[in-house]
Amino acid sequence: MVAALIACAIGGVLAILLSLPLHSPDDVFFNSASVAIGAMCAGLGAGVLWRMFGQAPGRVRRFEITMAVMFALVAVLLLAGDSVLDRTASFGVPLAAVVLGTIAAGTPALATRRLPSWAGVAALVPLLALGGALVQQRDARPVALALPTSAPAIAASAGTAAPATPSAQPGASAVATLAAAAATPPAASGRRFRTLADVQGVAFAVGAGSEARFTVREQLRDLPLPNDATMHNTALVGAVRLDGQPSVVQIDLRRFRSDQSRRDQFITRLWGAQPMATVTINQIGALPVPYAPGELVTRRVAGTLAIMGFEGPIAFDIEARMDGDQISILGRTRFKWSDYRLAPPNIVGNVQVQDEVAVEVLLVARPAA
Repeated sequence: MVAALIACAIGGVLAILLSLPLHSPDDVFFNSASVAIGAMCAGLGAGVLWRMFGQAPGRVRRFEITMAVMFALVAVLLLAGDSVLDRTASFGVPLAAVVLGTIAAGTPALATRRLPSWAGVAALVPLLALGGALVQQRDARPVALALPTSAPAIAASAGTAAPATPSAQPGASAVATLAAAAATPPAASGRRFRTLADVQGVAFAVGAGSEARFTVREQLRDLPLPNDATMHNTALVGAVRLDGQPSVVQIDLRRFRSDQSRRDQFITRLWGAQPMATVTINQIGALPVPYAPGELVTRRVAGTLAIMGFEGPIAFDIEARMDGDQISILGRTRFKWSDYRLAPPNIVGNVQVQDEVAVEVLLVARPAA
């Protein structure tokens, strides 16, 4: 037993270090702490097997074969887990190979040495300590959306954003025209918008740098606790108006993406022949007078959300900044699926989604050509 515990501690430490650059399928359940616990359990099981085989001829060979069979079973389970969470196998199989391989090779080798009975327990201490210390070393998560600091920062990234092409639908012709203008952002015009007269008749085309994020609470069948699922989308087009006219933004719902491909595929299928959502803000309001370039403006705006043939009210808390001829607006809100006669996107027997949705929308817009 002592030899198996020392071997599992060595394999567990190696597996924890290997897990750090791997993309975990779920940081809550697949992290350094769970790797440490899994390695310890494997060591305990291996110690029992080593004792069971006793001093019979071929003991080492039988032990190695048994460990190989255990690895095959674990690999099959992890491959099956890919049907629930992407990357379960790509994360777990290499770690299982390291832990079980180290146990298979290390236990017979260490068993030939005279080891004190306390050595096995002592070996587990650094394993569990390392697992606990690195449990917060999680995969990078998108930081909360924030206003860009300056127009040049957005201009530099304009070439990397995917142009959005909304499908035709009634009343979308003006937005489609602005989408074409936003696909290739115009060069800075040098115009400055400081007064009401400056923005009269100006439509700011939503373009590169814009993004929407939806976050919902979901419960997966095979996980004991719920988790937050965040989907992001850069397929936003439309027009922002500061002259009292309505501002209209369209989002292609088929372009939402998350960290799970199966979730993305399911969400994409939900929208059928009506994939465009339209947000209309009745009046964003004018710039303060006088307005200093770069000054932050905060307010609450109201309008409507049209989705899947239904139109209902929506309101955003926004903060905005004008920098040269670029306006950046960050809006946040929450709504319920039921507010718009939609059912939460549950998958019976697999995923249960809460009714409330947290929304962040960042609009980056320049005067339409």
